[in-house]
Amino acid sequence: MATRHTAGTAGSRGGSRIPVLARGTSIIGRERELAALTERLEAAGRGEACVVVLSGEPGIGKSRILREFAERALGDGWIVLSGRAYDTEGMPPYLPFVEVLRQHVHASSDEALQPLVAAAPEVATLLPEVVARFGASPPARRSPESERYALFQAVSDFLVHAADSTESRGLLICLDDLHWADRSTLLLFQHLARTISAARICLAGTHRTVGVDAAHPLSPILADLAREHLYEGIPLESLSMEETAILAAALAGREAIPRALAEALHGRARGNPFFIEEFVHHLQAEGRDLDDPAVASAGWGIPEGVRQVIGNRIGRLRPEDREFLRAAAVLGDDFGQMFPTISRMLDVGVSILAETVEEAVNAGLLREDGETYRFGHALIRDALLDDLPLSRRQRLHLSAASAIGEVYAPSLDPWLSAIAFHYRLAGPFTDGEKAIAFAVRAGEAAERALSYDEAMGHWDAALRLMSSHGAARDHQLAILDRLGEVAQVSGFDAYARSIRYFEQALALHEAAGDRAGAAAMHARIALVLAAASGVNDNQAAARHLDTAAPVLESGPPGRAQLSYYSALGLLAVWQENPRQGLEASRIGMELATELGEDDRWVSNAVMHSAHLTKLGNVGESIELNSRAWEAADRLNNPFRSYTAASFQATRLLKMLAPLEALPWVQREAETPRQLHAPTRRTALFGNVADAHALAGNLDAAREVASTTGARGGPYLALYEGNWDRLEAGMLGKLQVAREKAAIQDQGQLLEWLAAVREARGDRAGAIEALTEAVAIGRAAPNALVLMSEGPALAILLALCGREAEAGSHLERCTEILAAGEDWRGLAGRVALAQATVAGLGGCIEEAAFSLAHAIETFQSHALPWAEAEALLLWGQILARAGRQHRHEASQSFAAALAIYTGRGAGKPWLERVHALQQAALGDKPTTYPDGLTEREVEVLRLVASGRSSREIGETLVLSVRTVERHIANVYIKTNTHGRAQATAYALARGLGVAGLLAR
Repeated sequence: MATRHTAGTAGSRGGSRIPVLARGTSIIGRERELAALTERLEAAGRGEACVVVLSGEPGIGKSRILREFAERALGDGWIVLSGRAYDTEGMPPYLPFVEVLRQHVHASSDEALQPLVAAAPEVATLLPEVVARFGASPPARRSPESERYALFQAVSDFLVHAADSTESRGLLICLDDLHWADRSTLLLFQHLARTISAARICLAGTHRTVGVDAAHPLSPILADLAREHLYEGIPLESLSMEETAILAAALAGREAIPRALAEALHGRARGNPFFIEEFVHHLQAEGRDLDDPAVASAGWGIPEGVRQVIGNRIGRLRPEDREFLRAAAVLGDDFGQMFPTISRMLDVGVSILAETVEEAVNAGLLREDGETYRFGHALIRDALLDDLPLSRRQRLHLSAASAIGEVYAPSLDPWLSAIAFHYRLAGPFTDGEKAIAFAVRAGEAAERALSYDEAMGHWDAALRLMSSHGAARDHQLAILDRLGEVAQVSGFDAYARSIRYFEQALALHEAAGDRAGAAAMHARIALVLAAASGVNDNQAAARHLDTAAPVLESGPPGRAQLSYYSALGLLAVWQENPRQGLEASRIGMELATELGEDDRWVSNAVMHSAHLTKLGNVGESIELNSRAWEAADRLNNPFRSYTAASFQATRLLKMLAPLEALPWVQREAETPRQLHAPTRRTALFGNVADAHALAGNLDAAREVASTTGARGGPYLALYEGNWDRLEAGMLGKLQVAREKAAIQDQGQLLEWLAAVREARGDRAGAIEALTEAVAIGRAAPNALVLMSEGPALAILLALCGREAEAGSHLERCTEILAAGEDWRGLAGRVALAQATVAGLGGCIEEAAFSLAHAIETFQSHALPWAEAEALLLWGQILARAGRQHRHEASQSFAAALAIYTGRGAGKPWLERVHALQQAALGDKPTTYPDGLTEREVEVLRLVASGRSSREIGETLVLSVRTVERHIANVYIKTNTHGRAQATAYALARGLGVAGLLAR
């Protein structure tokens, strides 16, 4: 069993420190916040994990409250692990979590720790001592993103196991000063928040509100967690005047202070506890009598007054004490473990510094933190740095870089980032060669720690230093290569940076006349440009590939050739060139296998699958894509798994198979590996919403969109009747797709544009859009486009009397179907086109047979909207067939209306049904009182007959939830309350059962 844990900040790069809570005055005026924290902690003890973050301006008491909360939790039997980010240049990545993990490792017995490490071996990446202690080693290297996901999940698993493996009440993790955390730490924080929902864990943090704007990396993470209802923020307000008086009296060691002084303190300190403390200490240091009325009228200013107070305290120290504090300020908030470094910077013995530290503590500028020291507040460090001339500060940074390197020479890895930063901050005084070397090494250390943003930061700095110091071309190329690769790992938003790095490398290769190196860069740039991201530019990608072709098509197998064929296969997807793409992706798959690039095999297999579908090989295509996802799943590769799942679902949605598409994206979106890739995860949930909407489950689609932040897809917008917004969006995207030569996107957007125009009654506009889309499908060739858009065009042409043209499109579709592939719901669309052409040609019996086949297909694939459209078409066909079919036509329109109303389609769809019915039969739509719809009247009649909600649902083929929604709408529109009043309303207006029979 693990030993008892204490709260505070533990663990450092050089060893561990004993975590002890800072002592001070009791918490004043924070009972509400502490009560809220206690409530969340109790919920966590019941297995309802919580994430809560305290926020406020500097000095408001965030850290003090967190320490108090941790102390109380510790006393109540909780494991308490604490870590914090530091206002220090060059902190190693993930340091707050390293401190948290290290505390538990150091406080646990081997017997208790062994199963935790076995369950999450990747924690050895952050804690080298785990390897030494258990002889374990980190797992084999995988793709960068897979490794980072594995690390994140390992930390989550480790902490969850830690919470469950002891007799404690649970685990409280305290993370202080998140506003200073590196982006990798924040991404891990986000991942943990998303994966501990059922654990006995409370994750509590603090952050400043000052300086944390929309551009700060913490802001989007908190926004995402808030939208997902995964964290609660507790903002700290200023103290009231009464609370200010109590605090000031406690600080002064008195029972009370004069009210006039309390009012002055409150007004000038604005209720900020740190400011109040500074003013009280200043008055005491000045020997002021707090009962003197003149004290309350002194002219203080905020924040300048606090700066002045701090400055006065610093000014009273001896010169050597001030020099010590300035050196400490340059080293950062974590200077307390670096006294040997300060000793070397100032050229004084460590023992001599003890007296200096004591003076600074007595002056309130430093405070004890366990066995080490910290600045009394971040504002004290700020004041020290602001008081230093730039040249003096730069020389101190240079001295710090040199001293750290000398003191920790035997084990530099934990200090590489700090040394690199100090060399850079030395400005013109720096040693260029050393600055470059340490920046490169710091980037390598960050990459090993799977902290890719921090690695890019160091290598970016190294590149700038190389440029200004004239480094060799090979060294610059090596850094540019690393930067270009790592930028892609950081996500779609960094693709533009990746291209810039590769373009710089390309320029260096070309300047040196290196054709092979230049060709490799052309291929890599093309691959990024051809990706579906914000930087997608297919024409530019094609130009790069054309330039690389003479070298790479005949060159030896290698990564450059793999990039070339991968880019060629991907570009062929967007540019609708499936035959070329099929061959390129085949070669890409073979090269990936030969080179052992399993993840690149997945991407090429997905592309190969897409080209197979376009060429009509549906079964082979879906089977290959399934194998690609399985391979990505075995690799646990987030990006490749996303790509395979997304491509499969998108294809199945276009084939009108929403229930088959749904599991692919639902499963992948809910895997832990996608939790730290919010853009991709949101896109997957967008596909989930689309699948629900296409299957007629609009409520489910809305719920997915609202709870996950996924944008409602086009299907949801279409069937909700948001046609203006949808059409405007499609037109804008179509323009972009034309500019980027994204021909596949053009075809899809034209299909959506046609659907909106047809819904509006703009048949000519719909025909125009579909004609262009079908032309794209024929030119490719793309059987999927022809099977999707061809029948829709044939139907519209037939309705316009252009039977011959309709027949030619239909003939191509029947040829594709004759090959024997399973085209899912699209087969029903072809049957519907056959019914339309036959029916309008006077062959009603033949048309009825095809219609029955179409509806059966739609129903088997859960396509109620397609079924409703089939019924609308059938009503129009029958109306044209003569008066003898009038009643049957009316029934068909009614059946279509029932589907739209029952599924909750937007009002424009109901109006469309009425308009088509009136145009076909001359019937005016039935109107009901108080704006009741046809479906609401049907529900009301059944309510009046005494049916329960379940019985009404069975009669009308509706869910109980949908029935209850209709009943609620009836109550609102009719101003009735309960079934008895609704029944009376129905009978009074002839809407009861008798009224139905009378019709």
